[in-house]
Amino acid sequence: MASRCAGILEMKNQREWRPVHASSFEWDQDATAAVCRQLDCGSAVSTFEIGHQYLGRPVWLINMSCVQSKSELKKCLTGDAFSSDSREIICSDLLTQPNISSFSTDGVSRAKQQGFQVLEGSNFTITCSIKPHFPGGSFTLTFTTSNTAQNYTLPAVNHYTHFLFSAADHTHRGEYRCVYRIYFFGLNFSSESQPLHLTIGGNFTKNQTQKSDTDSLNILTLQE
Repeated sequence: MASRCAGILEMKNQREWRPVHASSFEWDQDATAAVCRQLDCGSAVSTFEIGHQYLGRPVWLINMSCVQSKSELKKCLTGDAFSSDSREIICSDLLTQPNISSFSTDGVSRAKQQGFQVLEGSNFTITCSIKPHFPGGSFTLTFTTSNTAQNYTLPAVNHYTHFLFSAADHTHRGEYRCVYRIYFFGLNFSSESQPLHLTIGGNFTKNQTQKSDTDSLNILTLQE
């Protein structure tokens, strides 16, 4: 499982990584919550014990009552042993934050300090992406203005989704966010991007007309 906030809990001690096994303490949701907090992984979602294919695998023993008292994980180790099972935990922040970006298919957008600007009448695309930790999932693009809120949802393909918009006008001006959603371990997870503020400036049709007129003048000058 490619996430630092979900999977088999392991610790490095004496230059060796081993699974962690609770010593003389029943591992419950509170214990998992303490681990998630210390790993900066949000809150606890679930925890369960899984059997291991290798009997007698070496593990580090940890005192979970020590962990719950907010002591550092490493300071709560009590020794080592051999065990045939491991502890898998899932924290709420197992997903990384998605990225959001925008560009104009007509090549007339430009970055601004607080977001992106496209010319009125031009076509533009907003792209949502996320690091490839888990396959599948979907992206919901949320769009909010002072008066309305809209959502657009598409499946994630190779961890990307492109939302295409045509003929930009004042109704496209507002704040956009990407929300990545995935169903995993029988649970729904989601992660939200930073906002992207999109503004509308100038006029694409007028800009193209002025460019065409300038080109014609240049041709006439060359002919002279």
